[in-house]
Amino acid sequence: MRLCTVPILISVALSSLAPSQQNAPTAQRDSFVYKDSAYMMMLPEPISGSGVLALAASPQGDNAVFVRFPKLLTKRNIEAFAVGKQVSLQDASFAEIYSYNAASKNTTRLWSGNLEQGRMELSWLPGSGCAVATLSEMKFDGDQPKPTLRVGLINASGRSFRWLDLPAQNAEAWSQIIVGVSPTQSNAVVLFQQIEFKEEKAPDGKLMPVNLRRTFCNVAGPNGWAGQWEEMSRDFAPFGIAFNEKGDIAQIIGSPSWYPKGINLSKMQWIPAQEEGFTLERKPVYPMADQQQIAIPFANARISTSSVVITFPNPEKPKEMESKVVAIEGEQATLAQDLSSVFYVSRGVAYVREIAQIPKKVYEDALLAAERAKLLSQVKQVGMALMMMANDYDDTLPGANGFNLSSVDPYLRNNQLLNGFVYTFSGGNLTDLKDPAGTVLGYVEGPGGRAEVYADGHAKWVNNPKNP
Repeated sequence: MRLCTVPILISVALSSLAPSQQNAPTAQRDSFVYKDSAYMMMLPEPISGSGVLALAASPQGDNAVFVRFPKLLTKRNIEAFAVGKQVSLQDASFAEIYSYNAASKNTTRLWSGNLEQGRMELSWLPGSGCAVATLSEMKFDGDQPKPTLRVGLINASGRSFRWLDLPAQNAEAWSQIIVGVSPTQSNAVVLFQQIEFKEEKAPDGKLMPVNLRRTFCNVAGPNGWAGQWEEMSRDFAPFGIAFNEKGDIAQIIGSPSWYPKGINLSKMQWIPAQEEGFTLERKPVYPMADQQQIAIPFANARISTSSVVITFPNPEKPKEMESKVVAIEGEQATLAQDLSSVFYVSRGVAYVREIAQIPKKVYEDALLAAERAKLLSQVKQVGMALMMMANDYDDTLPGANGFNLSSVDPYLRNNQLLNGFVYTFSGGNLTDLKDPAGTVLGYVEGPGGRAEVYADGHAKWVNNPKNP
């Protein structure tokens, strides 16, 4: 019973995946085959309101976190943006941090407050239910800008959020935060850097510009900071964090070279630098959710937009990549490692698309059943049109020789149904047939056989001899 029902169920699901919104691709794009399994993407489900600017999801796909500015994309603000008017900072700066649980499908607000002209980025800590939030916030004292950096820890599984302590900040200095997340450990290396621009007297008495740099380093984990902030050498200018293959040792890269100390994340201690075997960029692990630029029709033109796709190796040509569209417009995508779901942001709304995994053989049988069902529906409709035509001609149909199928057009809502149809009836009065249920009017070829329609109006699938 299961083997008969599952292909039918899947074929119904395939036919029901209609492009009901801009985030839902066509049915052909909603399924793909990878290795020994097939994957069907369900319709997108919104998990937030509008105004989402940052999103991160766990590699397991069980939790996600996002930052939302709910009052930013209001009707009043959009109209003000359009004519160049100033937007209310009170509206634009109000932010909320949420967590989403995939099992319960519940969204929980963890924090709310003002983030004035802030830019927040979220970094998930592998193997945990936590993410690190880094914020570059610009406040103003009159006309004077006062940049402020903040780091927070979001515990999605524990549904909590807290700001973490940072070194004292110099309001006169330019500041930045650099975050490097281990590919395997539940830790992230965080660099806090401040550069103060001053003028000092040179030996000849002239004023010379001087950059006073201070950089501090710490490691963030699910419980907060792993230790105390440590100031690094002032003549070292970091620009990135590299990890070894295991992800348990981090190196800080900058100018003039590697920092003389590395970090053992397992023991949370500084060690002598090891310059071999470290890389800033990790090799991509496929399948993966990615972004690509596509052109879509818009008002007699084509505009470029960023789409979310799932990229994976071609089973027949491993060196080549295939991609399936998740959302025509989207960004910040995360694909669960077990391919159970993909999270992304589209037009300021966070979405999740669940992905059903089924055996490849069952999927192929379902596609075959769906194709055969479509062809059977096609020939049945053509058969009904032929019956109506016969009714107008004293129950008589012409023979196949010399018969023009276009004569059936007036009896069909869609003449495309005649595509591929082969008329085989020898001609005559249908009421004179001794066996109308055994008399074929025509057929359409299909996978492994053909769909035939008979003089009594019924249709059935007939397998080729080699495809029982």
